[in-house]
Amino acid sequence: MGGVANATDGQTPRLQWVPVGTAPIATIASSNASEAELMFPSLLPLRALSGRATDPAWMLWGWHHDTISSNPHLHAWTADDVEGSYTKLAPIARPAGDYVTADPTNPYSFGHFSSGDVVWDSDGQRLVSTPHSVHWKRPGGLAETPQDSFMMESTDGVNWQWLGGDASPRLRCGDVSAADSNHTGYGRLLRDLDGRLQRVDGQYWWVYRGGHHATGDQMYCTPLLASATDIGGPWVKRGKAFDTAYQNTTLLGFDAFVLANDTPGIFYEVGSPEYAPILAMYAQAAAARAMTFPNPGVPLVLPSVPRQTLPSVPGQVFGGGGCVVRHPGTHQQYLVQILNNAKYSADTTTTPPSAVASVTSSDIWLYKAVVETVP
Repeated sequence: MGGVANATDGQTPRLQWVPVGTAPIATIASSNASEAELMFPSLLPLRALSGRATDPAWMLWGWHHDTISSNPHLHAWTADDVEGSYTKLAPIARPAGDYVTADPTNPYSFGHFSSGDVVWDSDGQRLVSTPHSVHWKRPGGLAETPQDSFMMESTDGVNWQWLGGDASPRLRCGDVSAADSNHTGYGRLLRDLDGRLQRVDGQYWWVYRGGHHATGDQMYCTPLLASATDIGGPWVKRGKAFDTAYQNTTLLGFDAFVLANDTPGIFYEVGSPEYAPILAMYAQAAAARAMTFPNPGVPLVLPSVPRQTLPSVPGQVFGGGGCVVRHPGTHQQYLVQILNNAKYSADTTTTPPSAVASVTSSDIWLYKAVVETVP
């Protein structure tokens, strides 16, 4: 099935979900909050995509949020069946070779290695991923250091190299007044429901979080689009994808960017202010083969999952991103979602003291789609 595109086979994304089982399919817990926090998973039917019997039937990846200075890495699990038991693999190290930049005095942080998409490139017979990293230098007028996005490749999902051997950023932040002056991360590449890269109008497409954080102001996030004729770029910025559900969005991440029934659609999560209740949303393009999205989309109501009670942990849960994929044989659609479990401590440097959340563990839950009922 390695080269078969299912983008126009008539199936549309499902928007109603029920949990599979009563426990997460994967969990990471640590006293180190950076190691305990996972974000933005990807789940793919790798064996069906590659056509290689030696590949695992299913592979799941999850990323850490911010800097892990000594050993930056992501995590992966494999399973024989999408609803089966997932086996945790050894941590996957960031590719060798420092991030490069046109200015050698302004390198990227070695330890900041976060939240890339993972998709199958049928033309190249490889996986492609889009992690982001952070500069060491902050331009004047910005409250945060810019974070650019890069591209990696792998044939097995475990051993990764920079795409084409090039460690330079593929999606750079704009100037200090741009909507993406601070961030181009947390994005997804356009693919079909099975995980294969797709083109519209001869272009690959990338939806990403444009972050703008001017000095003295809060962070504002905008869903932005970029496109390229070659997967490695150059990537051309195409502007805003749509207006979000919140006017002043401070939290934004993308779960899947799919071409289904020949129509693009975006699963995403949005919140404002940060750490307020997060909305899971689905926005669909105005027409087949179009890249215009007329509204913020519709909210997705995910059923509550059983809560795990850990010692001395109140159990506050934050959404850490998701991914939508379908079984290539049965066409059953699935959604994986990360939930971050946190505990609170008091910050006595503020008056009155404020509560500070610290992630203690992350659970990855699996849902299956049900066909919507029409009233």
